[in-house]
Amino acid sequence: MNISAKSFMYVSALLIMSVLVSACSSGEDSTDSGAVLLTCNAPLVINDAGTACVIPPPISCPVGLVPNETNDACVAPVNDSLPDPSVVAGPDQAILFYNRPDGDYDGYELHIWNNGQCDAYTDAQMEGITWTSGAVIAGYDDNYGAYWILDLKDGHSECGNYIIHAGDDKEQGGADKIMDLTGDRMNWVLSGVTETFSSKILELGVSVTGSAAHWVDTNTLLWNVGDPALSEVRVHNSDAADLVFDAENGVTGGSSVAGAPGEAPAASLEKFPHLAGLEAFTLDVDAATAKSMLRGETMAVAYDVDGAPLGATRIQIPGVLDDLYTSGEDDADEAALGPVYDGDAVTAAVWAPTAQSVNLLVYGADKSPAGTHAMVRDDVTGIWSYTGTRAQLDRMFYRYEVSVFYAGTSNIEDFEATDPYSVSLSTNGR
Repeated sequence: MNISAKSFMYVSALLIMSVLVSACSSGEDSTDSGAVLLTCNAPLVINDAGTACVIPPPISCPVGLVPNETNDACVAPVNDSLPDPSVVAGPDQAILFYNRPDGDYDGYELHIWNNGQCDAYTDAQMEGITWTSGAVIAGYDDNYGAYWILDLKDGHSECGNYIIHAGDDKEQGGADKIMDLTGDRMNWVLSGVTETFSSKILELGVSVTGSAAHWVDTNTLLWNVGDPALSEVRVHNSDAADLVFDAENGVTGGSSVAGAPGEAPAASLEKFPHLAGLEAFTLDVDAATAKSMLRGETMAVAYDVDGAPLGATRIQIPGVLDDLYTSGEDDADEAALGPVYDGDAVTAAVWAPTAQSVNLLVYGADKSPAGTHAMVRDDVTGIWSYTGTRAQLDRMFYRYEVSVFYAGTSNIEDFEATDPYSVSLSTNGR
């Protein structure tokens, strides 16, 4: 695209990532002559001192999951004390249970599809399936909630694709999901939990669930904790995206600010009237700290008086971004974005308040790279800018490279984004 104005808040993309594992060497053999290198048979590993083979420590698993027998994957614990479900999968059938705490399943249906990876459902099962017309709920179990019974083709794959949704409201974080079609072909889903379980489960205990908290202005968080034992809420954050939630101790990594039960300002409720029924918490944070927190991973956790966690959730942040960057008379929404020509100088500017870094990627007429320019953030507006000459930027193709926390992977990721305000677009999006 030709260089032009741009304003954006969020970047969303699919990443195809590769991991390179390599050995490092100083160029010299560090092994003493005649020494024998220690090797271990799996699953044993070499200890920290390099002197013995030991059983590896259990891998770290999300709340509610445990290491499997080979200690290389996380699985749901098998709890034989749980009641049996009211239905079981017959030959060439699969059953998916969906448990909602509120028991309200109106409008929920199951979208299913076959592809090269998971080719499981019969033609008859797929007949008439669209996004707006999914598989309907087959029945309800007193313990495990609604369920679907799905017909599988002969020689079906070991997995099946699905999304539980009500309109555009998708369960399990909104991602495409896969159920296990090995074993008894019975799978369980808990509302708000991203994992799909292949053994009976009723609850996970305290875990990070959904994105139920709303940070609506600098000092106000809205979230229905709904627990009389609540003492305080803390907003945890980490620039390195290394927050780890533990059901017993809360969060490790990063830092946090405290929030006490309070009242939401009338101005915030006017902007978000649909949130008026949520509990309000007053955060002990200033604007500069809030801006810094929003450039990393955030998580809201409710604690009782003894510091034990009662609930945890991700945070929706559009309201606080508007409050921090657009509520004044000379801030982001009054600023000039895109290219600004001033004599021989051209300044490219983009609003990316949650980004940790932004680069301007410039391409020549033949689409070959012509330069990568680090942009500078303005702390007042959240705008990133780079100033170059006409020779560098005028009538050049370009993209933005943004480093930002991405909730889909819970990591800091690099995205490339085109400019929706461009005057033209090339065939490959530059």
